[in-house]
Parts: sequence; structure tokens; C-alpha cells
Amino acid sequence: MKTKKKIVLFGLLGVGVLVLGSPLISSANNNTNVPRGTLDFINTRGGRNKNLLNIRGSDSWKGKRGVDNSGFIIFDTYINGIRASIINLRNQNLLHGIDTIYRLVKKYTAGDSEEIVGNYSKFIGNRLNPPIDDYYNSTLNFRNDEKTIKSVIFSMIIFENALYNISIDQENQIKTLINKAYEIAR
Repeated sequence: MKTKKKIVLFGLLGVGVLVLGSPLISSANNNTNVPRGTLDFINTRGGRNKNLLNIRGSDSWKGKRGVDNSGFIIFDTYINGIRASIINLRNQNLLHGIDTIYRLVKKYTAGDSEEIVGNYSKFIGNRLNPPIDDYYNSTLNFRNDEKTIKSVIFSMIIFENALYNISIDQENQIKTLINKAYEIAR
């Protein structure tokens, strides 16, 4: 049995706390074929809100149930939360010209220190295949490169929710959700 740990995480839009345990998918009206199960290893704000990239805003997203007391959107399913994150990532490129990891992270971590932005950018760059050392200047296709989009979203989920030591099975659960969300985000 795992012990519960609290870890403070500085992420895209603020601070999250990791405490193990939380449900996965519970929406009967979601028309996606997602295996039943739990992501009980994610009990951060992102996990509780089914908003694993901790996006904020008042936009009308599919599956939006409201916002928490800190302004983070609450979704009905993880898939709808990840779908919104994929669309948001694409829009950062399309509407704001954001095409590097550093500029993406800087946009989402407004107000965070340069050290946090740099560490977050480096984390994402190191997880891409092939890894990107120059996350300041290397341009990426966030608009329609499926492999890049999925890799960046996965890396951001890991960082945002402090999931650094998860199992291959847990990684695969997250990747399954990303694949499903990507299909409905087209």
C-alpha cells in the first residue's frame, strides 16, 4: 500500500498539490469508447477537476461543469479536459504565433519565475522524441503535427501533476486518454 505524500508543484498556471487517489471517467453521455478504470494515482487539482493541464478561463468548452475557487475549469471527463487542452495548444500557435516550448510555457506560467519556466521548458524538451535541447529557439508544429501535440500534452500532464514516478501501465492509461481526446479535437 502506498503512503500519501504531499508535494508542492509549480506548474503552468500556479501551484498544485499531489495526494494519491481519484476517479477517472464517469460520464454516461460521453460518446467515446474509453476503457473503464481509475486514474487513482492522480489526486491533484488537475485530477479533481479532470483538467490535467490546469487551464483557466471562462470559455465555453465541451464538458465544462464550472470553475473551481481558483479559476481553473472543471470538466465532466478527463477526455473533455484533455480535448480542451489540445485545442488550446493549437490556438496558441494559430492565434498568438507561439511555436517554441519556451514561449508556450512562458504564456501559461505568466508571473512564475524564469527558473520555473526554464525547468518546465527543459522537462518538456527532454521528453520529446527526439529530445530538444534548444527549447528557446527550436520551432515546433503545435497546429497539426499529431506526434508533437501528443508528446507535448503528455509531458505537460506529467509535469503539471507531478507524475514523475508512474508505472508504464499508468503512462499508458494517460496516453489512451490523450489518443481519444485527440480524435475528438479534430
